[in-house]
Amino acid sequence: MMTTDLSHTSIILGSRTLIAGCGYVGLRLAEQLSGLGSEVTAIRRRWTARPEGITAVDLDLLEPAYFHRLTGNYDFIVYCVGADDRTEESYRNAYLQGLNNLIDFTLKHSPQVKRFIFTSSTSVYHQNDGSSVNEQSETSPVSFPGRIMLQAEKLLAGSGLLSTIIRFAGIYGPGRNRMIERARGHGSFSEDELHTIGNRIHRDDCCGLISHLLNSESAQPLFIGSDSAPATIAEVIKYIRGKDTCALDTASNLVRDSIAYRGKRCDNTLMLSSGYRLIFPTYREGYTRSE
Repeated sequence: MMTTDLSHTSIILGSRTLIAGCGYVGLRLAEQLSGLGSEVTAIRRRWTARPEGITAVDLDLLEPAYFHRLTGNYDFIVYCVGADDRTEESYRNAYLQGLNNLIDFTLKHSPQVKRFIFTSSTSVYHQNDGSSVNEQSETSPVSFPGRIMLQAEKLLAGSGLLSTIIRFAGIYGPGRNRMIERARGHGSFSEDELHTIGNRIHRDDCCGLISHLLNSESAQPLFIGSDSAPATIAEVIKYIRGKDTCALDTASNLVRDSIAYRGKRCDNTLMLSSGYRLIFPTYREGYTRSE
């Protein structure tokens, strides 16, 4: 369900939008933008079912020789490709080579693009002591996913295209219920994991924020995309068990005060100041509706 306020849709209405990567977020976004009056072209390597109202193109972004399947002259481009697996090669293909190929295409065929949005990740932040991070915080990622994401951000920022980068927190929503299942006893948690602060955002808010920024003539170059309730894994488990009639031990103490926090707290102040209002402000609303 999309209930965020997008009443001022004059920019999106009648526009031409290219969405590269139509998976969990991209396909829902394509449906939303099409419903708002944009002519949407959506790319994935192989479509098994083609959604109505959307121009679905079979295209591998690593094969620029086939980019002639795209018409060009797009008003908006959204790059939300996902890596095939968690290997360095897969990440480089998805977030560097594919992105570089589409940037080259855009510069040649859609240099007038009004906004090019890249969906990055909060993995670019290295902080692991429970501190708060925002768009100005230092980024020195130690893992290859974070390093590659940061390289991709710099690639787009240096392209000369009008662009916005969104560093999304962990994305959840319908069909992504692993935390719910684990909280119900179908998985174990280490003590370190229980004390790790997680940041998350519902899929509908990912799509809502992208639509909102496309519809804004004054969007900033960089945003954190996260809900308003960073929380430890233990806090999330307690909430899920507490509302679940099949809960395990809802009163159990999962957190010991003597253990130091891990992870980071993502500050979404800039996102909220842009005028976007979260559909699911916290994991409490989100996990209630995600099953």
